[in-house]
Amino acid sequence: MRNIFLLSVFFCISACQTIDSDTQTFRKLSSPPVSSRDIYTIKKGDSLWSIAKENNISIEKILELNPNIRSNTVFPGDKIIIHKTAKSEQFVAWSFPVKRSIKKSSSGSWIFFQGNGGEAISAAKAGKVVAAGAVIPGYGNIILIEHKDQYLSFYGHLKEILVNPGDSVSEGEIIASLGQTEASRPMLRFQIRHQGVPLSPSKVNFL
Repeated sequence: MRNIFLLSVFFCISACQTIDSDTQTFRKLSSPPVSSRDIYTIKKGDSLWSIAKENNISIEKILELNPNIRSNTVFPGDKIIIHKTAKSEQFVAWSFPVKRSIKKSSSGSWIFFQGNGGEAISAAKAGKVVAAGAVIPGYGNIILIEHKDQYLSFYGHLKEILVNPGDSVSEGEIIASLGQTEASRPMLRFQIRHQGVPLSPSKVNFL
C-alpha cells in the first residue's frame, strides 16, 4: 500500500580530479566580493568533486563562480567562492545517474539521457527503492527511489533492473541498465520530485 501511495504522490561528475599540491594552476582570487561564509580554502587532497560534495554545490556552479579557474588542479591554500545563494535557499546536488559523456536533453520536467542499451545506471543519491518493474504504463521498466527530505527520483525505460522494492541503495550504486522499454530508442527518462512536485531540470544540480 505504501508503494502505491508513493507512486500516486509521484505522479500528481565526471571522475574526481585530485588536487595537485605541487602545481599551482588556479589563480588566487583577490578580495572576492562575497562574505566570508562563501569562501572555501583549498586543503591538500581536495578535489572539485569533494569540495562540491562537502558544500552541497555542483561542480558547474563552482566553475561559474570562479572564472579564474582554468584547470582541474588547485593549490592548497587557494581560496575559491563556493556559492552566493541566500541561506534560506535550499540546494540539493545529485550525482549523474549515467556517464557524464552521455547526451542529455530535457522536456518539461523530464531529463533524458540518450546512450547505448545496456550501459550502467546508478542511483543519483542514497535512498530506499519503493517501486521497480513495469508498474506504470508508458514508462517501461522503472525504478523509484525515496530519499530524505521528501525527495523522489525516477528512472524509466530500463533494460535490466538490479534492485527490488525495499532495498536500500547508496549514492552511485548501479541499479539498472539503460534500455528502451516503451521507448523508440535507448534512453534513460529521469526526474526528481520534492513533496510530490516535479522539479524543473534547471533546478536539478548534478555533481
